[in-house]
Amino acid sequence: MPRRAGPQVSAPPTDRGEAPDHPGASSAAPIVRRRRPGPDAAFALVVAVLVGSVFSHVGATEDVSFDVQMLAILALAGLAAVSVARGGLHHRVPVGLGAVVIYVAVVAASVVWAYDRSAALGGFASLLKAVVVAFALAVLLDARRLLVAAVWGVLVSGGVIAGAALVNLAVPSFTVVGLTSGEEHGLLTADVFRPGGPVGDPNFFSQLLVVVVALGIERARHAPSPWARLAAGTVAVLAAAAIALSWSRGGLLALVVVAAMSLPRPDARMWPVAAIGVVVVLLLAPAAYVERFTATFDAIPGLGSGQTEDGAVRGRTSEVIVGIQQFSDHPVGGVGIGNYEELYLEYAVGVGLEQRREDRSAHSAPVEVLAETGLLGLVAWSGLLAVVFLGLAETRRRSVEAGAVDDARLARGLSVAMVGYLITALFLHGAQPRGFWLLVGLAVAAPVALRPVRRSVG
Repeated sequence: MPRRAGPQVSAPPTDRGEAPDHPGASSAAPIVRRRRPGPDAAFALVVAVLVGSVFSHVGATEDVSFDVQMLAILALAGLAAVSVARGGLHHRVPVGLGAVVIYVAVVAASVVWAYDRSAALGGFASLLKAVVVAFALAVLLDARRLLVAAVWGVLVSGGVIAGAALVNLAVPSFTVVGLTSGEEHGLLTADVFRPGGPVGDPNFFSQLLVVVVALGIERARHAPSPWARLAAGTVAVLAAAAIALSWSRGGLLALVVVAAMSLPRPDARMWPVAAIGVVVVLLLAPAAYVERFTATFDAIPGLGSGQTEDGAVRGRTSEVIVGIQQFSDHPVGGVGIGNYEELYLEYAVGVGLEQRREDRSAHSAPVEVLAETGLLGLVAWSGLLAVVFLGLAETRRRSVEAGAVDDARLARGLSVAMVGYLITALFLHGAQPRGFWLLVGLAVAAPVALRPVRRSVG
């Protein structure tokens, strides 16, 4: 009677179902390999839901009586702590977290010499809440499937908030507390409704959606399933439409750059067609839309008249000048986190451009970092970004050498998303930092999550 084949025996898998990746693991006693699709799939789904909740900022407005964001952040932190406890000394911690620690330490130091200590403490507390997201994701996303699940969490939540904003535009009576928002804005010659999504501001809303477009295009081109590609493409289109209809100049600029970096390079014969398409779009665009963007150039000497009737452009010009002046007065450590706004009017009176007599934010992340934390903060912030981009570049190189082209594409998608976010950050301050630090967490986790896995033999 023939013997029945026994179960497949190999080295023990890790708690996430992959081959062990630490010294000595392959010499452990062999065990029967058992598939655990249920727990793994459920764990990835939980990660996706939590990441999507944090990214979407659903419930972040003052209309919501409880902080959904903090619940999701605490849950992510808890999962990360459990993951580290289970992995012990063999749990891989991304080296990029060192750059995060350095930046946080510099910002913490700025509290010491801040002009207004209470404002500085409040700003630092807000930063810490956001940085927890980066730490949790960097530690938690130690496998490719978890990183992909987190990306899909961003895409699904991004599709929901973009779709809700578009429905709200088409049907003004459609409103959901904590999900949709917006208001009429007087833009030069027209009053338009600008959707603000869950964050309550059209510019910060478009900043989030730029990330969705970048990751959506990447998944639409390279996801293994045709249905997944269709879903990602649909989300990218929804997000792009919401950005265009938000009337955000920085968002539209970032959208163009992200599309140029993400879409396939067209054949040379297609450039005339593309040029004609751009001209048609400009001709069909509402006059107020074109005026809003040309007003920006009018305010720049050499490109326009050097003057503009757009109060927003005048205000932001004043805000940049004030930031540079604050840095000039405090070049090493800045005026302290959270103190730009406290000192704005004191400086703005001398600039003479600002007609609004109220405290204003920097409306530019680099200017804000420079004014509030000085050269120390700028070096630490730039170093953090350098670590992020170099880590993703190394991940792409390593993945290509290992034949994992899909991993290389995913890493590039994260790079493009970060580029898009930083373009919008040129025109926005750090009032909504969770999106940035969530993206940092994904990028810092990528070198570990997408590392080549040594397969067990036999």
